[in-house]
Amino acid sequence: MSVVAWPRVGRAARLVAHPLKQKILGLSDPADEQHEACIDGRGNYRPDGTQRAELWEKRGLVEPFGRETWIQLEFMVASPPAGAAIPHLVIGQLKADGKHSPVLAQRFADRHFIVTLGQDNDDPDRDPKDKDCRVIVAHDASLLARLPRPPGFLAGSVGQDPRDFVHAQGATRGCKRDLTVDARELLPSPFDKWVRMTYRIKPGLEKGLLEVWADGKPIAKAAGRIGYRDSARGSQYFKFGPYSDSDPPLSFDVKAYLARYRRAPACAQLGDPLAVECRSR
Repeated sequence: MSVVAWPRVGRAARLVAHPLKQKILGLSDPADEQHEACIDGRGNYRPDGTQRAELWEKRGLVEPFGRETWIQLEFMVASPPAGAAIPHLVIGQLKADGKHSPVLAQRFADRHFIVTLGQDNDDPDRDPKDKDCRVIVAHDASLLARLPRPPGFLAGSVGQDPRDFVHAQGATRGCKRDLTVDARELLPSPFDKWVRMTYRIKPGLEKGLLEVWADGKPIAKAAGRIGYRDSARGSQYFKFGPYSDSDPPLSFDVKAYLARYRRAPACAQLGDPLAVECRSR
């Protein structure tokens, strides 16, 4: 990581995830992740077989699962090489303790920007390995252009394992349960362009809540079951930076920039109580 100066946003963190030389044997199983899962007792990085360059919140800022929190950040992603495949990339996520994919994630697949929520996969017909359910709450225009679907596709869902791999490829039945999604606008593209994202999230097994804004515009709202049952007694924390567990690994440097990151219990404490996000309901 390095700190660079950037017009308009000022100082920004530059995070670069370099390609892995090879997958590390014995590290293919999902970790029972808790805060500092990839850091040893001395604060040194412990390789886990993934391509990542992340900033994690301090341990003292970790919150109990289910606490309402507001997160705001400005970020940008450097465009990958022309023609490069991006099967699985996450840049920014709210995690909870346990062997699960993120509760909230900013995902990038084939250059499409998608925001997803995670919950237990209760579909009785699911593949046994697809224990998590990834629910799409927002995406950019490029995905809509490539896969024209009815508006309901914005609230689509797919079963996956904790490593985000979908075993039931081609399944048409969604796994979303006990969750409503109100998709309002498309996400802007953050490739080579700064985007300000604001999230209001309260994980919960019954009355969870998520609201999403991009550059001050309301993008989506979700209410219902958000998160995983075996994480309910644990903690939640945010981390930002490129993370990929693609197999084969990505063959290029993934570069992401972060500026003006804030997290607070109320919108007004993000810095501007008159902001659109604070007035929007």
